[in-house]
Amino acid sequence: MKKLITLLFIAVQITAYAQVELGQSSYEVLQELTYITRGRDNWEMIKDYSGGELQAISINQYDQVFYDLNLRAYAVQIFVMKNGIYTYNILQFPTLKLDFLKSRFDTKYYNDKIGDYYFSDDFEEMRSVKEINNTASIVYQKVDFKSLPEATKKAINQKITEKAAPEVVEYINPLENRLIDSFAICSSNKTVEVNTKDFGMDYEMETISERVAYCLDDKKVVLNFLPQEGIYGFYYFDFYGQSFDEVTKLILEGYDFEFDLNSLEDQKMISDSEKKNYHTLQQTVKEGTRIREIRSYYNDSLGGDYIRIEEKDEGHILVHISYNGAA
Repeated sequence: MKKLITLLFIAVQITAYAQVELGQSSYEVLQELTYITRGRDNWEMIKDYSGGELQAISINQYDQVFYDLNLRAYAVQIFVMKNGIYTYNILQFPTLKLDFLKSRFDTKYYNDKIGDYYFSDDFEEMRSVKEINNTASIVYQKVDFKSLPEATKKAINQKITEKAAPEVVEYINPLENRLIDSFAICSSNKTVEVNTKDFGMDYEMETISERVAYCLDDKKVVLNFLPQEGIYGFYYFDFYGQSFDEVTKLILEGYDFEFDLNSLEDQKMISDSEKKNYHTLQQTVKEGTRIREIRSYYNDSLGGDYIRIEEKDEGHILVHISYNGAA
């Protein structure tokens, strides 16, 4: 339920012409309502003064359509003032039974209901359906949290906590996503103890790896994900049965990169018109081992995934991927 300006079903008429909000001065509300009732033959405005101060403004609405409740009825909407401020609103239906009004209202606004109240999205306003002076009525007011029942307060706090909690989105590395598309899982996830030296790191430390293997015919890929290393963890893919270029092409497909694998020159792939976002490919040979490194830059700063492809042995390619440019 969006934040209300006044009762939603009457707002179809009112808010098209004016902003009538809780907390406005009685003078502002009178000015707005005087303007919007002009030329409406089925609306009649009555002002209630006491001691020279405006206490309430009532609008009689004859043969009025309330689209959200799917009914046409006679209604009286009362804008109640307190100390010169518009404090709450009562919409009364003299010809309707309370149970009937509750049923119609609940059908439309059930998802906004906690206990006996219907709340706005930000829990700043609420409505309740009750009988006032033997008349079926809907009361619209600011939320007085302290006056609510304990069960209602607890439910509101729970919803606020759920809204405030960051959305957890499972991250799947683009290369792993590409493997999922064409390979089958031949060994499900296993948590194993590994040593960082096994993955060519400069330091030696026992750590945990979440391991899964993918297979396609005679091709196999073993993925070791080290969640404790780096910001979002390090990925190590051991490819067996595929060539250096085949593995590189699979990575380029996963990341939607375009590079010329026949060229030994450093390459740059620009991804926007301002030329501040781009990707680079560097190819080197160290002690007879071919290595390709792909880096991403955003706004001219290193970021995104760092990708290192290394030809370990014939038919064995090691791919290292880490986040935010960390090698």
